[in-house]
Amino acid sequence: MNKNRPLKNPGGRPKTLLSEEQKHIAIKYAESAGFYKKSIAAILQIDRKTFDRILKLDKEFTLDLKRSDSIFYGNLVSRAKPEFILRTRFPEEFPDQPRSRKAQEDNVHNQKLKEFLDNWKNRHKLEGTSINATGESS
Repeated sequence: MNKNRPLKNPGGRPKTLLSEEQKHIAIKYAESAGFYKKSIAAILQIDRKTFDRILKLDKEFTLDLKRSDSIFYGNLVSRAKPEFILRTRFPEEFPDQPRSRKAQEDNVHNQKLKEFLDNWKNRHKLEGTSINATGESS
């Protein structure tokens, strides 16, 4: 057989193509949840490798998914609190605060405890009594 001659039937499975409806579903999903290949492939009920091949062949569909992903991130940013954006974009100017209410309460409690101990130490120093590390007076 001549190696230069193309085969009439190369064999194998036919290539999987997406319908316009499937593409629309994938684009809407990317808009609402982001462009995650594994998730989109699962929704379309195709293998991840097949989805990668489709993305490589269908450039327009790939661009549509990337645009949808941009819309998703734009929506996320628009819903974010301004404090979060400032803390993440400019961490030196806006340092992170304690995240939970419990952490904030602990921070206030620790500050009050420190102030109390400092005042107590200062009062005892004025009275001529010094306190060692174990809390005993000398």
